[in-house]
Amino acid sequence: MSYADFTAKDLKQKFGVTFQGKRLFQNVAPVAPSEWLEVSLERGMKLGFSSEKSRSERFVSPILSELCDINAYDFYIYSGKNLDVDKRLGLEGKCDFMFSFSQISLFVTSPAFCLTEAKKHDIEDGTMECAAQLLRPPIYEGLVG
Repeated sequence: MSYADFTAKDLKQKFGVTFQGKRLFQNVAPVAPSEWLEVSLERGMKLGFSSEKSRSERFVSPILSELCDINAYDFYIYSGKNLDVDKRLGLEGKCDFMFSFSQISLFVTSPAFCLTEAKKHDIEDGTMECAAQLLRPPIYEGLVG
């Protein structure tokens, strides 16, 4: 099993995950995109998004780069990094994107924030994959991930 194989039912039964319909960030003011981001996204649109990889490179990555810049590079962005927490529990596989305060790319420490792109036809699949990537069994709390 890998992160992409998890369903909402798996997460509830195996890990006791509950889902709430609340907004993650409440009082956040919108931020206008930079000229660089607008140009990057416009160019990406002209090139097209025929695969998950092309969407990642042309749409998601520029937005994350902008986010990192806005936040004075306080965190690091990893793309396609393995996050093998516990293979016995199915907590293994690659993350589309992961943010961490750890700048050592050989390992990532908690807390980590994972971002999984929405699947082409089913946003719930991407959501469950991301939820599984954020799981840390209690034995791992505070340890290197």
